[in-house]
Amino acid sequence: ELPVTFRSTRVAHFRCRPASGRLLPLQSTQVIVSFMPNQLGKHKNTFTFEILGASGQPVGRASVMVAGTCDMEGPKKKLIGGTAATDETFKPDFNFQAPDALAKQTSK
Repeated sequence: ELPVTFRSTRVAHFRCRPASGRLLPLQSTQVIVSFMPNQLGKHKNTFTFEILGASGQPVGRASVMVAGTCDMEGPKKKLIGGTAATDETFKPDFNFQAPDALAKQTSK
């Protein structure tokens, strides 16, 4: 048994973390998909994860459908950085949704 490498496609309005990685035999990982719209409206797409063997050749694929709706404009993005920036400055702010909350949103 050999390790495998995975990588995901880039999808507009969504971000996948990690976008790529390496898994050892019997190892698993969690992937976080974030909805980050740049436009108003309904957005749906598919992330494709390509599984690569030890030689770098594709050996499999997995797809994840994603969808989100943006119905209001958010605040302008504040540019971060500068000489006083620390690692904490760049830490992402995740807003996880519980499955029951998602079911309520889709049943409207």
